[in-house]
Amino acid sequence: DEGRKKCVATHVLSKNTFHSQRHCQASCATYSVCYTRESEWNKRKCTLELAWYFDSIRRDCFQEKRCVNSTNRFKTREECLRECPFGGEVAECHLEKDDGHFCSSAESGQTLTWPWQALPLPRTSLRWYYDYRDGDCMSFLYRGCGGNENNFPTKRTCDAICSHRTSAISGMHS
Repeated sequence: DEGRKKCVATHVLSKNTFHSQRHCQASCATYSVCYTRESEWNKRKCTLELAWYFDSIRRDCFQEKRCVNSTNRFKTREECLRECPFGGEVAECHLEKDDGHFCSSAESGQTLTWPWQALPLPRTSLRWYYDYRDGDCMSFLYRGCGGNENNFPTKRTCDAICSHRTSAISGMHS
């Protein structure tokens, strides 16, 4: 949601739709309240109050006195972590252009080992997931909401992200 500078759940499919909060935040980090720096705000005569905030450099929530009009400001650590979950490093994707999808770390290979998931909604689209047992990207009908990061818009994208990680996955399950 560009107005609120937050990643919010929706069932409306558009170019601004991601299949997880982590995907949204990885793609929209520079626009998120979580990545807004205190120095960017007008500090003239601002009232300071103790609050929790997300530190994008240290990648965690901390407490300090913040301007009351700051958007990167939360009442509790739990609220801060809920609004600004940091799910690890965003790895470089080996694609021709950035399509807004995030790659899991090669070390964990976590995305590639998850089974594909889809929830029943009326609108479907053909998507691709990596089947680590077969070592190939397979198609499925995605219903537009829910699921996990093992969900790619094209076979080419799935292959580009997952094919060079096959050896890392094989080592995990030996």
